[in-house]
Amino acid sequence: MGNFIPIKFCGITSVRDAECAIAVGCDAIGLNFFPSSPRYVSPAKARQILCAVPVFTPVFGVVVNPKQKDLLALMEEVPRLSGLQIHGKIPAGIQKSRFPWLATLSIDSQESKSAIKKALNDFSRLPWQPMAVLVDAKIPGLHGGTGVTAPWELLSGLAFPLPLVLAGGLNPQNVALAIQKVYPNGLDVASGIEESPGKKCPQKMRDFVNNARGAIP
Repeated sequence: MGNFIPIKFCGITSVRDAECAIAVGCDAIGLNFFPSSPRYVSPAKARQILCAVPVFTPVFGVVVNPKQKDLLALMEEVPRLSGLQIHGKIPAGIQKSRFPWLATLSIDSQESKSAIKKALNDFSRLPWQPMAVLVDAKIPGLHGGTGVTAPWELLSGLAFPLPLVLAGGLNPQNVALAIQKVYPNGLDVASGIEESPGKKCPQKMRDFVNNARGAIP
């Protein structure tokens, strides 16, 4: 695990929240381009938010079941994006486009654990592999940001050939325990640092970073 775990604050929807995220020490941010999400931002709003983000801070665009043409359009409209966080079906064209991307998997049972094993094996065969795999709590019909804690114990024994980013119900109170149980390569949080869906809480953001950093040996 090393002595540093990068933290991504996902679902940023305002300049205020972006500025606070950077100020408290998060390492990357996520902007949600899924229209059904309460954290959705338009490309125009994203460009406005990104004016408040330092140029070398990674920024990921969250998409769900995207078509290749939509990814191309998004990367053209928001060229500041560092990469994509893909939920659901991965378009075949990602191999040709060569966009940096995070694969998102979810877990809630032994059955889904088996599905993750298969997906990891499939990723290892891709000519353009994801830069990391994000594992979230599995909630039917939803794509992250639910606040439901993932069953961390099910991740035990899984061999990750790619860096593991842990998500799923993380918050300032449980992030230290999550680190101790899973030893991830990265952390991703959205609802656990919010006052309400889409509006981040400065104190929770600060506490999350401090508690995560304090849990790393």
